Amino acid sequence: MSIVTVSRRTYSRGKEIAEKVAEVLGYECVGREVLLLASKEYGIPEERLYKATHEAPSFLGITPNARKRYIAYVKAAFAAYMLKDNVVYHGPAGELLIQGVSHLLRVRINADLEDRVALRMERDKITEKEARKKILRDDDKHGKLMKWVYGRDDTDAGLYDLVINVSQIGVDKAVEIVTSTVKLKKFQPMAYSIRLLKNIELSCRIAAHLIDLDPDIRVRSESGNVHVYAKASGRGMKRTPEIIKERAMKLPGVKSVEVHMSEDLFERIAGEMR
Repeated sequence: MSIVTVSRRTYSRGKEIAEKVAEVLGYECVGREVLLLASKEYGIPEERLYKATHEAPSFLGITPNARKRYIAYVKAAFAAYMLKDNVVYHGPAGELLIQGVSHLLRVRINADLEDRVALRMERDKITEKEARKKILRDDDKHGKLMKWVYGRDDTDAGLYDLVINVSQIGVDKAVEIVTSTVKLKKFQPMAYSIRLLKNIELSCRIAAHLIDLDPDIRVRSESGNVHVYAKASGRGMKRTPEIIKERAMKLPGVKSVEVHMSEDLFERIAGEMR
């Protein structure tokens, strides 16, 4: 009844490891399925959701506010999948989308650059120079995206419970380590961690349904009691709390809603949570 997220850079064999871990454990292996669920639920083409979660911001790309909306939709879909348990996720930023849930094992798969280049040469039938250039370019774009969206460096070992260099130990040993680790008592779901995940899922779902009102909206929920934090600006400010409350109360699982409007949204949130 646990969850495994597998993070990696391109051509590090992370997807292969995730699929084998899921097979050994009898878990569902999830990647692009999250994008498909978000696309179906919120009516956004899968391609645009993919770009929002995989491509670094640019002047000619998706606007910042649109990207925030798309990521909110993907985050809500991801949280919904995680409620199912028995899942191995290898999509983007799983270790950053949901934090603090104790029965979630966060795995980082690393591979030496030379091995990644060799694998890309083999799979894409390109030269060593082309493969190296593309991998370094992809790493740079991915790093910028993670910092822009989450304010974190996804190569930081502190984000993970396990960091494995597949170049040193191989795919099969990596699978063995992950499958044995996730069976430890520490990663078994308990009442607190299950309740926390349910709170996170509801918060993500509400945020996805409200983010068109404020791209920086924040939501915190506790057993159906919801707090929504939004910016107090613009001519429609007076009506916004009413709209937020009306929309949120229509969603399953919501018992009550308090709306907090502030000119300095992040300062207000920090104050409420101290």
